[in-house]
Formats: sequence, C-alpha cells, structure tokens
Amino acid sequence: MKLWRIVSVALMILCATQQEVAAQDRNFRPMYDFGERHEFALSFGLWPMRPNMSFDRDDDYTDRRSPFEVTGEYLYHASKRFSVGLNLTYIPVFNDNDDWDYDHRQEIRHNAFGRGDGYEETIIVVMPSIRMEWVKTRSFSLYSRLAAGVGLEFDQKADQTHAGFTFQAVPFGVTIGRTVYARIEFPSFGYQGLFNAGLGYRF
Repeated sequence: MKLWRIVSVALMILCATQQEVAAQDRNFRPMYDFGERHEFALSFGLWPMRPNMSFDRDDDYTDRRSPFEVTGEYLYHASKRFSVGLNLTYIPVFNDNDDWDYDHRQEIRHNAFGRGDGYEETIIVVMPSIRMEWVKTRSFSLYSRLAAGVGLEFDQKADQTHAGFTFQAVPFGVTIGRTVYARIEFPSFGYQGLFNAGLGYRF
C-alpha cells in the first residue's frame, strides 16, 4: 500500500514537471529569434570612397575629399539569417584647392555656413542592401553585407546635380546587444566608409 502511494506521488510529480517544461517550451524563443523582424540603425563612417560621379570636371576638383558620412538603415528579417534593407547616406564633400580666385573663395566661404573650409558639395546615396548573418545569438551576430544603388551629387559651385552608381561591400560586421545594439563594420569598402560604427534598434 505504501509502495502504491509512493508511485502515485512520483507519477503526479512527473506529470506536473512535464507540464511545466511544455509550458516553458511554448514560451521559449530560439537563440536566433529575437521576436522582432525589423531593425533601424544610425551609423557614422570614416573615409568613404572618394566621389567621382561626373567625368567632365575641371582642375578645381583635384583636391576633393570626403572624410566622413552618416547613414540611416532599415532592415527586414526575411528569414533566420537573411535580411533585406534600405540605406540612406549623407556625404559632405570638401575642396582644399588653393588656386581659386578671390571671388570663388568668397562664394565657397558663404556656402560653408561661415567657415572657410572649402565645403562645396553634398552627396545623398540611396542603396538597397542584403545581409547574411553567419553567427547569430540573442546578443551577438557576425554578418556580411552588400549594398548597391544610386548617388546624387549636389554641386554648389557649378549649380549642377550629378548622378552615379554607388555600392558598399562589408565582408565582416558585428552587432552586440539585443533590443538596442552596437554595430561595427571593418573593413568595409564603398560610399559608407572604411570603418563604420553606430547604434541600432530592433522592433
């Protein structure tokens, strides 16, 4: 009789344990699934590719440089490791050529919002992108990214707008964090810089 009671109690405990485990399994999310399919990231890049969207420039453009860029990116997780997105990048272009005449210098100073630093152009880049995540956990991912699109170059000196092909190739990038995360891409090649870092939000 005592043995029957012991077995009954053991079975009751086992059933209760199994029910609790099943409930936990229903609520458990795999390590690669954050529950959110959307991401937005804002990043800052250094040394983007030198713009060359027009092939009919004069000598005044020989010292053009773009030391940094700012990018906003939206991503949609289409599957466990594959995402598609859209990038919007802002690139200021400076000119350090010292051979301009006085009138041209005055115009450039005016366009530089009061600074005599030779700011004269703005480039806006729009690129669809794809991203493949090779390693993905709740708080870390290792990925590669490729983007290609079009850039619009607004030339304040000549009062013209040029368009050209743009791209970005990222062999290695990492994210660290869950809902809010940090992102680092190095090396990367293209119009979003050799080194790129920023913050993102999953929702």
